Amino acid sequence: MSDHKPPTPLECWKALKRVSEAWKTGTHA
Repeated sequence: MSDHKPPTPLECWKALKRVSEAWKTGTHA
């Protein structure tokens, strides 16, 4: 990984979805 490319919208969306799901399950325990 020599070239630094900004994350694609799909990668951002996947990361955001994963974070929101973790937040939902973890924070409201």
